[in-house]
Amino acid sequence: MKIQRVLLLGAGAVGILPAAQLYCLPGVDFRILADGERLERYRRDGLLLNGEKLPFRYMAPGEEVFSADLVLIATKDWALRDALPLLRDHVGPHTILVPLLNGISAGDTVEEFYPGSVTLRGFFLGHASVRIGNEVTQDGVGMFYFGERSDERHSQALTATAEFLRSAGVPVDVPEDFRAALWKKYILNVGINQTQAYFKADYGMVQRSPEMLAFARDLMQEAAAVARAEGIANTDGMIEAAMETICTMPPEVKTSMLQDLLAARQTEIESFSGELLRRGARYGLVSPRNRAVYEVCTGVKKGE
Repeated sequence: MKIQRVLLLGAGAVGILPAAQLYCLPGVDFRILADGERLERYRRDGLLLNGEKLPFRYMAPGEEVFSADLVLIATKDWALRDALPLLRDHVGPHTILVPLLNGISAGDTVEEFYPGSVTLRGFFLGHASVRIGNEVTQDGVGMFYFGERSDERHSQALTATAEFLRSAGVPVDVPEDFRAALWKKYILNVGINQTQAYFKADYGMVQRSPEMLAFARDLMQEAAAVARAEGIANTDGMIEAAMETICTMPPEVKTSMLQDLLAARQTEIESFSGELLRRGARYGLVSPRNRAVYEVCTGVKKGE
C-alpha cells in the first residue's frame, strides 16, 4: 500500500500535530478538509503551531477530485457523526481511515459510516495541547498509538500507515495489545479530565489536593470495573500508572476538557462518563461517581 494522498478532518489541538509533519513531505499531497465558516476562517487566518503559521492546503468537500489513501480524523467526539459525511466524495475501498479521538468508540462509528474502507484504531497520548483561536501550543511530548482488527487487510494497512507516518517524523507506536492501551488512556481520561472539569482545577491544584486525587481514583476505579467486564486485563495497574501520570504532569497544564469548559465550548463528557455509564449498564455495573460528574456537567439526570 502506497500512501500519497492524505486528508485531515479536524485540525485542532491533536490533528495539527501530525499535519505539521505531513504537509511538507516530498511526494505527498496533504490537504485539510473543512466546510462553511470553518473553511473560510482557515483560509483567511491560517493555523499556527507554536507560533509558526503553517502553509496548509485547505479543501471543501467535493471541491476537487481527491481520492484519499489515508484520512486522519481528529474531530471532537461529539462532532464526529456530523463531520464524517464530509468525507463521502474522498473515501473509497482502498482508503485507510484512522480516528484519533479521545474515548473508546470512535473506530466503531467510523466503520459504521464507511464499512467498505479500512478503519484502524488510534489515539494520541502526551502533554495536552493548548488551543486559543487558530493557534495551538504543544511542547512536543507525546506519541500516536495505532491498532487494528486482526485480519490481513487491516494488518497491511496498519504497517503501511505506521511506516508512512514515521517517515514524516510523527512518533508512532503499535502496541501488542491495542485494546488494553486504549483502555489505559481512557481510564486516565475518565479520571483526570473529569476531575479537572468538575473542580475547575489544573494539574497542580489536583496534585496538591488529597480530595481531588481520591476523586480521580474513584472515577478510574469505576472505569476499571467496566474494563474488566469487557475482558481487559491488568486494570489495577492502569489505575496506578494513571495516578503516577497525574502526579508528575507539569502543574500548570489543563486537560482538553477543562480548556473546553473554560472557553465555553462543548465538552467530551459523553465520551467519558456518558460512554462509561452506557457500557456499565450492559453488565449491571453502577458507577455513582461518574454518574454524579455526568449530571453536574450536563444538567441531565442519568439512570443506570
